[in-house]
Amino acid sequence: MLGALGSLEWTRPAGLLALALPVLLLLLHRARSRPPSVATGTLGLWRDLEGTARRADRRLRRAVPPRLWLLCASLTLGAAALGGPRLPAPPAARTWSVVVDRSPSMYLSSDGSTRLALALDRARALLEMGRAGGDALEWESFFGGEHHVHAGDAPPAAWLTEPRAPAAEPAWETLDAPGRLWVTDALPEPAPRFAGWAASGGEAVPGPVGRTREGVVVFDGEGLTTRPAQTAPPILVLTGPLPGEVTELARLWAAERGLDVADGPTPGALLDLRGVSEGPVSTVPVGRDGWSARAVARAAPLADGRGPLVPWLADEARRVAFGPGRVVCAIEGLDELTGDPAAFAVSWAELLDAACGPPAGCVPTAERRAAGTGGAAEPAAPEPAPIEGRPPLPVDAWLAVGALLAALVALWPPLP
Repeated sequence: MLGALGSLEWTRPAGLLALALPVLLLLLHRARSRPPSVATGTLGLWRDLEGTARRADRRLRRAVPPRLWLLCASLTLGAAALGGPRLPAPPAARTWSVVVDRSPSMYLSSDGSTRLALALDRARALLEMGRAGGDALEWESFFGGEHHVHAGDAPPAAWLTEPRAPAAEPAWETLDAPGRLWVTDALPEPAPRFAGWAASGGEAVPGPVGRTREGVVVFDGEGLTTRPAQTAPPILVLTGPLPGEVTELARLWAAERGLDVADGPTPGALLDLRGVSEGPVSTVPVGRDGWSARAVARAAPLADGRGPLVPWLADEARRVAFGPGRVVCAIEGLDELTGDPAAFAVSWAELLDAACGPPAGCVPTAERRAAGTGGAAEPAAPEPAPIEGRPPLPVDAWLAVGALLAALVALWPPLP
């Protein structure tokens, strides 16, 4: 309460001159209440009169009528209302957004840490310089086709651990706005106009980038070599009713990439290609990428136990959908397949590539390449957003009401 009163702003400070009125009223009352002076030349009489006057003064001061005090209070409140007091507007709130790149390159080792950890350190240093008290902070991540937002002083701990399925870099060109800070390893081109950036940089990191039937493909910092595999190959799992054409193509795709094929659920599988066995069946035309066919199909779900699924083939319903590590195919059979046969094979192979990502421990070549020296740049300050809430109380109006009530009480009952 005292803090709020101390922060009052006076819009009409000249009105506070009226505070002299209650003081003048009390002085006038005191002057009228003094005893008359007595002229004498005797010192003893002077001393007696002085003592009597002091005692009378004290009695008079104690005897100020309550009605007069109320009038003084009314004048004081009225003078304060004339000063135009108001509470200051609540401070505007600003929100800083940190967009975290969770692509595979961010989890590579760099100077005894990871590129992500180094970039976050640079981002925190920028935020400490730019943020003011009361500013909010939120962290953004784009993963699995979803936009994740987390409020707090630090990103979720799960973001610091490499995800099972690799994520693509954010669409930086859509995130160039004041108050946004990009956390990545190499500054995207073109550089942002409004957003800031904190890039870790980093040298090239040698390591496996993929697997073929000949072995493991390794990036040595400059080029690619193939080495014999030292571990069992990853697994493609085929489950449920699937068209023969899709099953045959999936087996060829797995052989080309050095994957074993298993029928039925298998723990630790790299990719699960499964059919749908529930729901009504209909015959519908399907096609994309230069091929078409008549399909006996059910409807693919919107999501499964591992998260949402992205539609890949659909008409009035989803027929094929995918997510990290799995493809759900609701087509049981294909007939009247037309178009270039190679287009059908390439189309489905690209789907399987998009769904499975590289085997465990493998990072694409582009992600392993050097990211430069890194650096940082401050973002433009975000636009403040007014804090929502009730409007401030009309302080001067309340003071005026208080002054009126005090005056009415002081003047009631009316003087005879």
